[in-house]
Amino acid sequence: MRDSWIPEDDADGHGVVTGSCGDTIEVFVKVDDGRITWAHHRCCGCAFTAACALVATRRIEHKTLAEARRAVRPEAIDDDLGGLPEDHKHCASLATHAVHEAIDDAITVAREPWRKAYRRS
Repeated sequence: MRDSWIPEDDADGHGVVTGSCGDTIEVFVKVDDGRITWAHHRCCGCAFTAACALVATRRIEHKTLAEARRAVRPEAIDDDLGGLPEDHKHCASLATHAVHEAIDDAITVAREPWRKAYRRS
């Protein structure tokens, strides 16, 4: 039995992306009544990747899935962070892709709820 709360246990959507740099971002979303009630991320990478993942998940909370998809773009994340160094701009794209994967997964699970039972354990 697990001692602490694990986001994937409750998540309606999950996305994971690994960049060419080796950094990985996982995003978990919970959807209630068509709105994202919480978004959580896990990150294995540099501080810029972690910051982008945090900003991306904060931008989608309490939004509809469509609003969330529009709210997360690499340029918006870059702006929120005050501008990323050129060699770390890809971190915002990585976070964007992870969020979009989680949103797509939440849409699929809403259509086909049985898929949630077949996630990794």
